[in-house]
Amino acid sequence: MSLQFDPVWSWPLLLLVFLAVVLITRNVYPRRIAHLQDSRRRLLIVLRYAVLVLLLLLSLRPSIVVTDSSSRQGVMYVLLDASRSMQTQDAAGGSRREAVLRLVEQIQPQLNELAESVEIRLRDFSDLLNPVETPALESDGAMTALGQILELTAEEAGRDSVPAILLLSDGRQAAAGEADVDPVGTARRLGRLQHPVYSVGFGSAQSGAAGVDLALDDLDVAREVFQGNSLPIRVRLKAAGVAGQSVTLKVLLENRSGLQDGESGPLEAASNAGAAGAVTEVIPETVDTELVVPLEVVPEQEGELKLVVEAQPIPGEARTTNNRVETIIRVRRGGIRVACFDVIRSEQKWLRKINDSTRIQLDFHAVRGGTLGGKNEIPDRYFVPGAYDAFLIGDVPASVFRPQQLLDLARCCSQGAGLMMIGGRENFGQGGYSQTGIASLLPVELPQRNQHVDTALNMLPSRDGLSHYVLQIAATEQNRERWESLPPLTGGNVLTPRRNSLAQVLAVSSEGMPLLIGQNTGSNRVLAFAGDTTWQWAMQGFEEEHLRFWRQVILWLTRKETDDSQAVWIQAGPRDNSDRFLREHLRRLSPRSSRSARNSPQLSEQQ
Repeated sequence: MSLQFDPVWSWPLLLLVFLAVVLITRNVYPRRIAHLQDSRRRLLIVLRYAVLVLLLLLSLRPSIVVTDSSSRQGVMYVLLDASRSMQTQDAAGGSRREAVLRLVEQIQPQLNELAESVEIRLRDFSDLLNPVETPALESDGAMTALGQILELTAEEAGRDSVPAILLLSDGRQAAAGEADVDPVGTARRLGRLQHPVYSVGFGSAQSGAAGVDLALDDLDVAREVFQGNSLPIRVRLKAAGVAGQSVTLKVLLENRSGLQDGESGPLEAASNAGAAGAVTEVIPETVDTELVVPLEVVPEQEGELKLVVEAQPIPGEARTTNNRVETIIRVRRGGIRVACFDVIRSEQKWLRKINDSTRIQLDFHAVRGGTLGGKNEIPDRYFVPGAYDAFLIGDVPASVFRPQQLLDLARCCSQGAGLMMIGGRENFGQGGYSQTGIASLLPVELPQRNQHVDTALNMLPSRDGLSHYVLQIAATEQNRERWESLPPLTGGNVLTPRRNSLAQVLAVSSEGMPLLIGQNTGSNRVLAFAGDTTWQWAMQGFEEEHLRFWRQVILWLTRKETDDSQAVWIQAGPRDNSDRFLREHLRRLSPRSSRSARNSPQLSEQQ
């Protein structure tokens, strides 16, 4: 310890100024206080000289220098990011963590050289500091709390000299709660304490700002669907830093079995009941991808249900609260699902318009015809009992189905599903259906070769069909006239009702040729239709009649033509005094009516 001076001016100038002030004080000041008593004059002169000495000492700026002769070393920290985001495969040659380890290996000779003068401390970190000797490739930390890590480093260093803190990370703060400390402010405070922080970033420039993150938003789904019908779902996925990785999205539905109104049920993986798409996987192609993902679900319970779309978290993702979106859907009872198998032809374009109704869902499966008929692959999900309420078979031979599928189709019909075969050249008997399990269901004969009429055929209700539900396309008194105004079909199959059956001819041509034959058994309903060009009606201005006919076909096949399961709401307004005034007025006009009303109070109230 030593005393040192640092005068404001040079020593000679400072002494010269001091002597000049002393001389002035000695010669001038005593005369100004000569009128005072001797004791007071002496006290003031001493105080004046004391102030001059104090000013001199302050001008010299004295200081005490303490020299520390200890040999304590400084500490250099090398901090390695071990959070999950370091597993992202966007660094040169692999993941970010691999790039960090390669850099540590490259600078190891320099670290060994520095270790002769400072202590090197190697630490892994996520939200806490972990001393390591040889860093491992694994990195599974839940958070990247850069600010908190710098504070913990300063606490560990204590009063040690820290010439440098080397931070190797992807540079993204991903922390929550108390661990979410501002890293920039912390680094500045360490800099003022002579603990400089040097950072080295890893990962691509695009993903460095966003990190590894999955986010779902813009859930597009109908708020109302009928029970058993397919509900299409569209959701927007934003994926950052996951290029080339598989992302799984799934649909969850609330299970309200046995619950009362107002009670919440558990979320369970959605059952598709024949439809595909409740779980899907996508692979983003870039580090910053935004795409719309289609999904599909088939609600089986009725009522108001919570629907959730969820993206499963991926390694390196710190924030998962934005991985799901949810909404409430209303599932109504009475939905109808129809499976249609046919080749691509004009009739299908117009039949698809039935799907405009939220109650009826027509799932069309295109079948290859001709020489490609043997390459058809019809999924078995169509033939699960209960999955579909009715089946429409167009111009396709029986060979496009596997034998077991036709047996399953017959089993579905025996349990109540409807069946209709539409006119064509490769179905009915010529299509080989006489040797299948559904032959006994069809209400027509199945000869080995189909007879086909290629002339115009006006479709008219038969005597029995005029009052049949399927053929009611107008008011009763206008129904036959409306059928007569429809454009003719451009041909059709020659159908013969099955002998000794309950087959009923519902529609005929002008010449009496059967065009629509139905059969109502105890378990199911079946229709055989000779035509396949009803789209001519829609093309020539009768789209409403066309749509009504086909909707009624489906409702009749599924026994829903008299469905009264839908809720009926009646709103009754309060009765005012006008009815009482009217009764009193009638009594005055008609004494007999008044007496009758008095003798029958119940009748009076009803009037």
